[in-house]
Amino acid sequence: MKSKAVIVAMITAGIFACISAFAMTTFGLSNFYAIFSVMAVFTLGAIFIFHYMGGRTGRDFTYELKNIANATDPLEFRFQDPALQPLNKMLENLKEQQDIHTDSSSQLLDHIAILNNTASEVTGDFRSHVSHISDIARAMSSMATTSHEVSHVLSTMTDKTDFANQRTMEGKKQLEMATESIKAIKQKAENLASTIQELSESSGKISAILNVINDIADQTNLLALNAAIEAARAGDSGRGFAVVADEVRKLAERTQNATKEVSDIINTLYCETQSAFREMEDANQSVEEGVEVITRTEAVFNDIVESVLEIDQANASISTSVSNQNSTIQHTNDELQVMASGLERSTMALSDIEQITQDLENSVQQKHGGERAQRPLPALKSGTSGSFIEWNDGLTIGVKRFDDQHRKLVDIINRLADAAKKGEGKRVLGPIFDELLNYTVTHFSEEQEAMERHGYPEAREHRKIHDNLVNQALNLKQKFEDGDLMVATETLDFLKNWLFKHIRQEDQKYSDYYREKGIHI
Repeated sequence: MKSKAVIVAMITAGIFACISAFAMTTFGLSNFYAIFSVMAVFTLGAIFIFHYMGGRTGRDFTYELKNIANATDPLEFRFQDPALQPLNKMLENLKEQQDIHTDSSSQLLDHIAILNNTASEVTGDFRSHVSHISDIARAMSSMATTSHEVSHVLSTMTDKTDFANQRTMEGKKQLEMATESIKAIKQKAENLASTIQELSESSGKISAILNVINDIADQTNLLALNAAIEAARAGDSGRGFAVVADEVRKLAERTQNATKEVSDIINTLYCETQSAFREMEDANQSVEEGVEVITRTEAVFNDIVESVLEIDQANASISTSVSNQNSTIQHTNDELQVMASGLERSTMALSDIEQITQDLENSVQQKHGGERAQRPLPALKSGTSGSFIEWNDGLTIGVKRFDDQHRKLVDIINRLADAAKKGEGKRVLGPIFDELLNYTVTHFSEEQEAMERHGYPEAREHRKIHDNLVNQALNLKQKFEDGDLMVATETLDFLKNWLFKHIRQEDQKYSDYYREKGIHI
């Protein structure tokens, strides 16, 4: 009887081992301890039952053991022996728990898939919004540049209008001086015309006097002729008187001749004075017309001065408006930068959530399917604390020199991610971008030099991959220089892909080659 009990205990222990192994792979280690406790109690009970029941052979239990070993799912196996129905009941309960756990796992996977899809969609929407904001920010920057150019043109125009206003004022002063001069000339011309008029009148008076003198000379000549006649009539006694009369006659003739000459001169002077008077009147009229023209020109200059002043004031107003517009554009651009930085941080957080849900889904699938753990991937951190990428064995390729360089690149990437999450601008991100690009080029160059030196057969293909990665990095750098607000997140996605694929796949190939050839670098 004791031997039968021992046999039953051994068979039950074997069943327990099979079911326990299946339960541990299905339910996980924590649930395995509960199943182990139940199975332990059941085993002790089975030993106690078979210790007293007897009548069964070891052959029967061996047959049952083979059946459970050959079953596809040990929890679906059922014992035929009526005495083992309690064990069947326990297996049914375990099967129910397995089904519940499987359904829960399936529901969890469905929820994780929905969460992952939602995170992907929201991430895409956020990236689209950031892209639109980047376009708006670039447009605002272009407007700011145009406004600065307009402000510069307005400043130049203001300088030119100030110069034109200054020259116009000087011209106005010159016109005023010319007006005063012409008025003075006009006054002198009027005075001269009056003098000439008086001279003409005086010439007329002199001519009248000369006429009187000429009449007197004519009378004197006539009297001298009469005296000569009377002296001739008197004979020798009138001879002396005749001489006097002849002298008087000659004097009268000379007077008439002189008077005529003076009269001719006076007449000529009068005519010339009249001509000069008429010319002075014409000149005076021209001066008056000149004064009117200068007066009108002065009025035009006054209008020009007022217009220039108005233009200057308008330029100053426009310049003030443009300056205010520049301030508004700068403020708006700053706000867009802050908004884009916040969206970018949210995008990065959603990317982390997406990665976490993917890892969780893989973990659940591995636990549910009993798959063995794969080589660990680098952990991607979300939030504001911790590193974006935690270095672990998942990134090592077994070549210390290049592992150290990869670790250095991860450190730069973490600093870039930290700056992006904090919403830092070009002043902080720019040097990190430059350092990352320069160190990547240096790292690739050293890898390529080592591959060529040691005859790595895929060196040319690896160089092409490096060139492609460098071109992508340069494009990202150009986007950064152009003010693309999404470039930090895009760069982190690019670097994440590079870490997961290039290092773990392409770099691992040359590491395996070096190891096979016994090459130490």
